[in-house]
This record gives sequence, structure tokens and C-alpha cells, in this order.
Amino acid sequence: MIANTFLVISMLDLQEIEDLSLNFVYAFVYKQPEFVKTLSDILYHGGNSPVARMAAGLQLKNTLTSKDAAVKVQYQQRWLAFPEETRAYVKKNVNIRFYNFYVTIL
Repeated sequence: MIANTFLVISMLDLQEIEDLSLNFVYAFVYKQPEFVKTLSDILYHGGNSPVARMAAGLQLKNTLTSKDAAVKVQYQQRWLAFPEETRAYVKKNVNIRFYNFYVTIL
């Protein structure tokens, strides 16, 4: 009985993870400006766990830049295609977060 309960809980967790993964992919592919804005929100708000903020920051970086020169140009063009208000919002969140980080460690 306990093993069956554990299996059901594990299956629900796996299903939830799969649903979240599909939502993540959908948001990334079809709603990139909103996706990037949400990542900046997660990074900015101190109430989120350090792990969530770190993951959001890493995903934000990977969404906006690349070491490959050709891909980097594509990402820059994609960024410039975002609405100006979205770009300003993301810049504000990132700049404030990093300013607060550096002030804290100094």
C-alpha cells in the first residue's frame, strides 16, 4: 500500500514536471517577450528563492546572448524586435538586481 502511494505521488510529480516543461517550451517559443519579462521578474524579486533567481538569471542570459557570433547576432535582432516597453522593463529589473547585489557585497 505504501509503495503504491509513493508510486502515485511520483507519477503526479512527473506529470506536473512534464506539464511545466511543456508550458516553459510554449512560452519560450511563442511568447518570448513575455517569457523574458517573467524571467526578469523572478530575478528581480527578492522573495523568490536563490535557486529560482539563479535559474532565471541563467535562462535569461542564455536567451539573450551566445558565444557563437552568428547566433549572437540573431539574439540581438530578436531582442531589438521586442516591444520597447518590454526591453526597458527587463533592463530596469536586471540593473536594479545587480546594483543591489554589488552594493550588498561592497
